[in-house]
Amino acid sequence: MRIVTNINVRLWHHVLAENLQIKPGHARALLQVGKLPDEKSSRNFSLRASHDDLFMAAIARARKQFDTQVAPFVNDLRTLILQLRAGPEASAPNRRLVAFRFYDFGKHGGGAYPVDRHTRPWRGHRVAVSESELVAAEYPGFRALFNATSAFSAVPISGEVPLGPFEGYYRPECSAHLRLPLADFLERLTHALQARAPAPGGAS
Repeated sequence: MRIVTNINVRLWHHVLAENLQIKPGHARALLQVGKLPDEKSSRNFSLRASHDDLFMAAIARARKQFDTQVAPFVNDLRTLILQLRAGPEASAPNRRLVAFRFYDFGKHGGGAYPVDRHTRPWRGHRVAVSESELVAAEYPGFRALFNATSAFSAVPISGEVPLGPFEGYYRPECSAHLRLPLADFLERLTHALQARAPAPGGAS
């Protein structure tokens, strides 16, 4: 007896939901009204997603519609900065800011988004931070404190801009010395974010 197996069993709205960090039901509703790219026009399943430039470009374009305002993000960063300067962060480990992530691997100018340890939007913020803003905040110097390689050498490969060593996720003592330098970096980042030109109509 011949058994035919369908290798691609994932529903398209689940694929989009995962890549856009939204709920599958939300993705399905947006697909139905044409707000998200359909499968036929955006995905070549002979390639891995990260190697499929058309798919990654479509995701980068779609992601912008979910971006949130900069001001609330800056306010939460300021709260975090105060916590870091006063002592260990009070937030639960799973809710801490651990990285900025380029979901398009830095290929399509989509910016890096703040994420927690499970790559979910940190405190619900979906603000795209540009590489130039990270550089203006002196990220390369901060990263040199825990990684001797070039600050952005891994961005096109992993898509991540980490805020501490990997082992620090599980052994906080490994990154305790980064608490004050991280606060300083984040403060510089708030200045870079506030220096953005106002969007048309006055929205930020």
